[in-house]
Amino acid sequence: AEKGLGKLLGSFNRLSRLCHITLLIPEESQMTDQSLLKMNFKRLTSLKEVYLQFPNSDLTDSGIYHLAKALNGLPKLQKMKLDFLECDEIGNSALHSLWEMMNSLPCLREIHLQLSCCLTITDAAFHDLNETMRCLPPLQIIKFKFDTCQSITDSAMVYLCQFLKRFPPLQNLHLRFSNCLKITDIGFETVIDIISN
Repeated sequence: AEKGLGKLLGSFNRLSRLCHITLLIPEESQMTDQSLLKMNFKRLTSLKEVYLQFPNSDLTDSGIYHLAKALNGLPKLQKMKLDFLECDEIGNSALHSLWEMMNSLPCLREIHLQLSCCLTITDAAFHDLNETMRCLPPLQIIKFKFDTCQSITDSAMVYLCQFLKRFPPLQNLHLRFSNCLKITDIGFETVIDIISN
């Protein structure tokens, strides 16, 4: 099944007029990094929306690096939804790859990122977000879900708010950090302050 999935992902590059991709991989697929090695979207210069869902898979930082490389620099991509729910081998290096990739998309307006229960993600990923994503166009919609990421603390909220300050035209902000037990009222108040102002 994984070999077939790899061929499918590699075949997308032949569909040069493709504008939308939705790929929902079931949990029982046991997808690994190997499936993403042949992913290549470089010829998809008309692509405007991508929705990729890989819940509870065996993907690691290496697989996300290949995914980010495949999506890097797409000239018309406006909306991106990536779902890595319960991919507990994904950590800060994976997020660095995603931040760099998103920073290369000149038309990006909407980001949905699901990384709940990815237990090795720490505050450093949000510091990296603030440092790496400096060339983005004005984002309009940001939806981040990091429920039960137990290593995230109030510091992550500070870095996140520094990042959000760059996007005054933001129309829709959805943040979820449920059951992140190291985030206190101070962290949430930091976010409330930036929304209020």
